[in-house]
Amino acid sequence: RYFPDTLFPPNTPSSAQWAYFDTSIARLARLIKPIKNRGAVVGANIVGMPRWLSSCPDNEGTWPQWSYDSYFWMFCPPNDYTEYQYLITRVVNIFTQEGLGDFYWGAWDEPWWMFYGTDTNYYELYKAISLGVKQANPDAKVGGTNDGFFRTKVLYNINDTVIDYQNLSNTSEPLMKTFLQ
Repeated sequence: RYFPDTLFPPNTPSSAQWAYFDTSIARLARLIKPIKNRGAVVGANIVGMPRWLSSCPDNEGTWPQWSYDSYFWMFCPPNDYTEYQYLITRVVNIFTQEGLGDFYWGAWDEPWWMFYGTDTNYYELYKAISLGVKQANPDAKVGGTNDGFFRTKVLYNINDTVIDYQNLSNTSEPLMKTFLQ
């Protein structure tokens, strides 16, 4: 579900880390392919930000609602949307090479509780994911977010580790409505 740990260093990955990443993604695609070959419709949500691409790489706070450590920086918008788009293209190219060209790609699963940014940040993230997927494989399918609760405001204060769900539910209009328009 998340990018391999080798892409979480604070600096741009080395060629050896990229090679490991490519191998890990190809292995994942090979695990999924037999499921698809048995008739299942397969897809994945692109979720998580490598630390070196995160706009908040130093925020080591963790998400209190999860039972395992997931740092805030993993869920911040990218600091470079073009570089993030390249990363997505790389992943989709590998899946296509492994015979999963008709794979379904989602953009960030449930951003209302897993994305540390604004609605504008999410639109830019979605655009980078969509363009990255389509650049690698024009036939691939790109879906939207998986929820209707994402709201039109800054979701979390980047310096605050307390998540206030009550305030999130009091916003005026869901992002999904604006997103679909």
